[in-house]
Amino acid sequence: MVIAENALSIVSFGAAVFDTVDRAQSFTATQSGKLTTIELQLWRNPTGNPSDDLSVSLTTLNGAGLPDLTGVLASRTVGALDIPTDGFSTNFTSVDFSSSMIDLIAGEMYAIVLTSNTGSTPDWYLWSTSELNPYADGVSFFGIGVLSPIPGQDSGFRVNAASVVPEPASAFLMLTGVCGVGLLRRRSRTR
Repeated sequence: MVIAENALSIVSFGAAVFDTVDRAQSFTATQSGKLTTIELQLWRNPTGNPSDDLSVSLTTLNGAGLPDLTGVLASRTVGALDIPTDGFSTNFTSVDFSSSMIDLIAGEMYAIVLTSNTGSTPDWYLWSTSELNPYADGVSFFGIGVLSPIPGQDSGFRVNAASVVPEPASAFLMLTGVCGVGLLRRRSRTR
């Protein structure tokens, strides 16, 4: 299920990610669930040759509402060749976080942080960003080490999670136990 999304249909520009610029986008989870994938609308320069992979991290926010780079919940690496070269992309690149076992909580804010040690132009990665499609439940950020908000600009993403439902066997065992305790109690009263 989708728990947060800012799918861009029109891309204003690509927000560059390289060795001196990190990017982030905060979001608010609309439902609770276990994180499965983070999908990003991004591309790499077709004339470039990135020297380093792209790191995608999920963080909490600190007391000032900024991505907490010391509170990384999970991180994955995406190889340069796994990122398309079609500019101003509205397509999504999926990053698998299912093994991270991260519980996202409805109403809580998180941040997707992109970093890379690749050099600057033309080797950078570009995150599809728009000034025409404001995302009300989060903010875009840039910087290195400390990320600063960029009002009015939001990047394209989708966060997916699996709903947390009790396993049927566990529910059955619990119900059986409750019934057993009830029967024992009833027997002890009749004696």
